[in-house]
Amino acid sequence: MASDRPIDEAAFLSLIHPLVAVAHRLAHGLLRSPSEAEDIVQEATLKAWAKIGRFEIGSDFKAWYLTIVANECRQTLRSAWWRVIRVPFVERGSSRPPQDQVVAGDEVRRAFDRLSYDHRS
Repeated sequence: MASDRPIDEAAFLSLIHPLVAVAHRLAHGLLRSPSEAEDIVQEATLKAWAKIGRFEIGSDFKAWYLTIVANECRQTLRSAWWRVIRVPFVERGSSRPPQDQVVAGDEVRRAFDRLSYDHRS
């Protein structure tokens, strides 16, 4: 469990360095945005550094670090849903012009809220 052991910066960097590219691919795959992926990896690395005392010696560091990355991505996705104000939605066979077929952000939120936790994730 958590420990008061001293943090060795060189050891931490030697663990993180080979995982940065993997973390970036994970974040980019989840967020579909290279710039957001870079931000997430940076934030996750800072969190890993801050919480290294909680890392259990003998555990898989890669899994621990990538879990932090994935959790940061999930948090970003959860907080980003509100950015959707209007989503173009075109009904098949509709005679209305596409600009009249817009789903409002609150409709998207209500539909999103009806999904199970697994589907929202």
